[in-house]
Amino acid sequence: MRPSAIIIAAQNFISTVMEGPLPTVDAIARSLDQIAVASHKMPPGRCAGNSERWWRSEWIAPDIPLAERFADLGLYIVADPLGDVKQSPYHGDAIDDLSDIASTMREAIWRSQRRGNGDAHWFLRNQQFHWERHLRELALYLHARRFQ
Repeated sequence: MRPSAIIIAAQNFISTVMEGPLPTVDAIARSLDQIAVASHKMPPGRCAGNSERWWRSEWIAPDIPLAERFADLGLYIVADPLGDVKQSPYHGDAIDDLSDIASTMREAIWRSQRRGNGDAHWFLRNQQFHWERHLRELALYLHARRFQ
């Protein structure tokens, strides 16, 4: 089975962030954009019948310490776009964002390879509020870094 556009974008993100030489802020931003665009075309999917969480032991690639790899990325300011304008902003964390997005994308890839694209799409849809919020906030932070 051929991977879907969102799975290809997920694979590109993992490759960009976790493999090879340290990527530029532009490269990370592009890989996030690819995921965002692909998510709009992603079909709803369907659980493959076994909704248990994936087992990280089945993922062969070791985790790379993202905090060490991206030591120049850090905390940034975020405001709740639906919150009261008098509400104080809070801190976003680029390393936490990268880690959460990578974890979700790795699981989607795992599901696609073992259970099919439908299960991967179902999983991504069920988790979309969480991972997409990380993606959007991180993308805005990287945008600011690119044009500071």
